[in-house]
Amino acid sequence: MIAGLFLLLPAASMILLLFLPPADSLSSSWLFIGRLHPLLLHFPIVLMPLVLIFEILGRIRFLKEPTRAISLVLLAASLSCIAVVLAGYLLYASGEYSGNLLMDHFRAGICAGLGVLVTTFLFFLCQLTAGRFRKWYLTFLLLTNLVIVHASHLGGSLTHGQDYLIAHLSAIFGTKEKALKPVDEMLVYEDLIVPFFATKCISCHNEHKMKGGYLMTSYQALLKGGESGQPGIDIAEPEQSELFNRVSLPADHEDHMPPEGKKPLTDHEIAILKFWITSGASTTLKVKNLQQHTEMAPVIRDYLPESARLNRRLLYLKEEKEKLKKQLGALAEKLQISIAEDLKTSGNFFTLSMKFPPATFTDEQLKALQPYFPVFTKVSLVTSDITDDDLYFIGNMTNLRKLYLQKTDLNGSGLVYLQQLPQLEILNLSFTEVDDASVLQLIKFPALKKVYLFDTPISTEVVKALRQHQPTTEILLEEGPYN
Repeated sequence: MIAGLFLLLPAASMILLLFLPPADSLSSSWLFIGRLHPLLLHFPIVLMPLVLIFEILGRIRFLKEPTRAISLVLLAASLSCIAVVLAGYLLYASGEYSGNLLMDHFRAGICAGLGVLVTTFLFFLCQLTAGRFRKWYLTFLLLTNLVIVHASHLGGSLTHGQDYLIAHLSAIFGTKEKALKPVDEMLVYEDLIVPFFATKCISCHNEHKMKGGYLMTSYQALLKGGESGQPGIDIAEPEQSELFNRVSLPADHEDHMPPEGKKPLTDHEIAILKFWITSGASTTLKVKNLQQHTEMAPVIRDYLPESARLNRRLLYLKEEKEKLKKQLGALAEKLQISIAEDLKTSGNFFTLSMKFPPATFTDEQLKALQPYFPVFTKVSLVTSDITDDDLYFIGNMTNLRKLYLQKTDLNGSGLVYLQQLPQLEILNLSFTEVDDASVLQLIKFPALKKVYLFDTPISTEVVKALRQHQPTTEILLEEGPYN
């Protein structure tokens, strides 16, 4: 009972946290504790469902006398949830996250923490009163687990994007079989080949990662071929098609595609691809035409269920993209910025820029975009109020390829935050105060191809040194593009 009463003080403190605003500044020690939040939260997330499992097992008499185990687990959950809520508040107070989603997660986290503490208190109260409050205890135990799931979903959405936890449910229940084409209307290229290319090939042969210089996101790109100099598909001489040859090689051959470690094409997929190429690689060839060929009829019959699964997956992704476009469109209107689909990519990617004439764009607007950081491939914040500290957030845009920051107040101290962007190819720093010391950080950028440094205080000696150490990167003393 003493342990139960001891939990009422932190419970009251958690309620007070709901009314405290973010701090103006925090010391490095508090910031460090705040960043432990994503690590610590796994304890109550695991422990509270474990208590529920113990109760169920005890109810069906599978587990005898679970009381001691439950008391220990609840105490561990209570202590850990106090640490989680404290760290969560410090992370919230740091200002590194913002927006309505953050506030929803913060409130849900407080409610989850309160639920853990009250559930623990009621459990010990039950022991003291011979089970008098057991119904209340079980009710709070169930509700607390539901709130934890909700808070976890909101936290996942903050980190990974909206609908993170439930995204695949719509793939299971949302897209119906009737949404697919009837077999008589299906095209070999569009409805059979494109889906397995999208699943097994395009991850290495897209606009972001063009292995061997071969692009597979369009029919014309398939025909063209890659660095080998051979056409991907040679309609005149199908047997010479590089694509045909690569998938036909033995699995242990170094040039076999897909390479080792990737999910290979099935025998049915290879048979369909080969027949399509040798038949002229027409985009209008129908599946029913293949069914008329004796050797292909059983292949098509056996493969259609797998094809239906892949097509349902693509339909789901298309639905998700439309949903994402609506969400980003509403956010863009609210923040007075421009967000558009990146038509040069094959995935759910977008570009971000300021409206013309430029309006103010601050760190608060940037933070409001945080749940969607992974979808941006090009960002133009020319003449914005972005500072070097804000580059920390831009450094979390993991798919960013082009970044335009001309005419901002950058001094270069924040360039270190951009070093780990794996795909950043173009960076425009013209008309900024980036200096010699900070610009040397560019040496550590893994994928940088062009950087514009027009009208910056950088010395010619440093420019020369950069060109020597980064021969694969163009160091350009010109204004460069704005978008």
